[in-house]
Amino acid sequence: MRVLEWAEESCRYYPDDGETFITPNPDEEVDDDLYEHYLDCRWCTNDSATAQAFHYLSYLDLGPSKPNGEDPLGSLELVQGPHPGSNATYAIAECEQTLSCLQHRLLELGEEVQIIVS
Repeated sequence: MRVLEWAEESCRYYPDDGETFITPNPDEEVDDDLYEHYLDCRWCTNDSATAQAFHYLSYLDLGPSKPNGEDPLGSLELVQGPHPGSNATYAIAECEQTLSCLQHRLLELGEEVQIIVS
């Protein structure tokens, strides 16, 4: 995306008002509103480690989302915007057995990922 397109989409530039867009100086401090907008939107939904895990896992074939019968191995939830006003995006495993099964499935899929519990 170009800076001018971003400025229009983020309501920082109104070309219909006849204004001339001035490209921000890269050496200037970032506007607090702009930084807050990034943290509340882009970072939460795409750039944070939890959001990256969500997107990575959501594109993989991890198996049925609702297994038949009682599921003794817990569950893996992919959560995006859990309540109004929240942009939180993450994956959460119910227990260590869930992580073990997820690791096994990732290896089956040929993914070179290691799950580390700290």
